[in-house]
Amino acid sequence: MRYFGKIRDKDEVKEGKWTVSLKCNPSLCIYRRTYDTESLEMVLSPYSEVYLRPILHGGELAFYLYLKFSRNVTLAPLSTIQVNVGIPIDVEASIPYMGPEGVRNFPIDIIELTDVNYALYGKPERGLLCRYHEVRIGRWNWLLEAPLNVLIANESERSVNINRIVFPTFLPKLYYFPGTSKVWVSPINVFVEGNTATVVRNDQASPPEGYIQSPSTGKTNKWVMIFGL
Repeated sequence: MRYFGKIRDKDEVKEGKWTVSLKCNPSLCIYRRTYDTESLEMVLSPYSEVYLRPILHGGELAFYLYLKFSRNVTLAPLSTIQVNVGIPIDVEASIPYMGPEGVRNFPIDIIELTDVNYALYGKPERGLLCRYHEVRIGRWNWLLEAPLNVLIANESERSVNINRIVFPTFLPKLYYFPGTSKVWVSPINVFVEGNTATVVRNDQASPPEGYIQSPSTGKTNKWVMIFGL
């Protein structure tokens, strides 16, 4: 299971295989994440509140997501297709603090709901390290993934085959409904021309009522796949 929202003193929630809890006394708070014999503990200031929010996690020193389609998508010249796929969702634990620009969030933990695998996008001497995730068009695992709507437009005068999309983990905006496992991901548009594809977040689409944006997401809105398709 997964949970997004605020946890307070004596709260305990399940995050995938992990159990997350917060216990406080007048002098400090203990944030704890446990699974079998594995355990992570952090000492926080008293009266702390911890927020669990959805995030696209690239892994160690990886800030790109490599979505590999289980089958090719073929587009005729000057044509468009819209597909839904699943992207891996992880959990960021953070505590709020007052910064110069108002309330900010300080991340203290990232909980990986699935195993993180890696792939190189591009040539070895100048490629990008990415989190690799194989997706099925039109299907996703609602516990481990969130649905992502992708519009692909072939703007060239030749047909193209697409079997992957690569973009920064900070490109989509993620929204969650507090106190639930529900996540909404901003759609993306992919414009193919020549051997490049421009990936753009679709900011015209709005989340359902009551959803709150995860502040660690959506920090960039455009990227070009420089190594072709």
